Amino acid sequence: MSTFILDLDGTVYRDEAALPGARETIEELRRCGHRVLFASNNSTHTRDDYVRRLGAMGLTIEPDGLATTGFATGLYLRDLPNPPRSLLVVGTAGLAHEILSAGLEARTDGRPPIDAVVIGLDRTFTFARLAEAQAAVLAGAHLIATNRDPQFPAQHGITPGAGALVAAVEVASQRTALVIGKPEPHLYSALMKATGADPRKTVVVGDSMLSDIPATVPLGLFSVLVLTGVTKVAPTGAPPDLVIPSIGDLIPALERVRPDLLA
Repeated sequence: MSTFILDLDGTVYRDEAALPGARETIEELRRCGHRVLFASNNSTHTRDDYVRRLGAMGLTIEPDGLATTGFATGLYLRDLPNPPRSLLVVGTAGLAHEILSAGLEARTDGRPPIDAVVIGLDRTFTFARLAEAQAAVLAGAHLIATNRDPQFPAQHGITPGAGALVAAVEVASQRTALVIGKPEPHLYSALMKATGADPRKTVVVGDSMLSDIPATVPLGLFSVLVLTGVTKVAPTGAPPDLVIPSIGDLIPALERVRPDLLA
C-alpha cells in the first residue's frame, strides 16, 4: 500500500469544480487499497468546510485525512511552551475558527494587547488592516504566516495568494514571519505521522513549484507536479520526480515510471 498526499486548489479542483479525472483517480487509488490524504496551504476554510465542499463535488474524505494550514497553525501555536493568549487573525472566519478550535483566542480587531499576528489569505484585506498588523508586530507581537503562496489558482485565472499579504506586513513591520505551511514540510509530516505512512511509499501530487514540490525534499517523498494550477510549464532539473498534465494522468504515468508505487 502506498500513501498519496494530494494538494487541493489547482490539483484536485479549481473553485467549485473538480478537475477532469480527479474523482476517478482518487476512487481507483482507494479501490486498489492505497491511502489518499489531502494537504492544502489554503487557510480560508475549516476542515469540515472542505469535507462538505469536496462532498458536493462527489469526493468523499474524512477530516482526519486532511490537513490545512489553518488547522496546522492552531496546533503549532497551542503546543508552544508559552502559547500566545491573544491573536490578531488577518484572514477568513475559517482561519479564526481553526485558531479557536485549538483553544486560543482569535480576534479580528487590532486592540492591544496582541501576542501574535496570524496571516492567511484574506480577500477583504485593507490598508487599515495592514496598519493594525504592523502596529501589533512593532509592539512585540510574533508574526506567523499560514503560507507564502504568492498566487492562488481561481476558475478565471491566477489571483494574489496569502504570500502577497505576508510580504506587505513584513515590509511594513520590518520583521520576518514564521511560516507554517508549504514549502515547509510540516503539513506532510503531520499527516504521515498520524497515519503511519512510509516515506518510501508516499507520493505527493501538487501544482506549485514554490510550495508543494519543495516541501517533499526534506522528507524524501516522490513528487508529482500537475500543470493545472499555478505552474504551467514543466521545470528542468530536479525535483519534481514526475510532471504530468493533470491528476487524471497520474495512474498511467506511475505505471510507466514507478509501478512499484501502485503495487
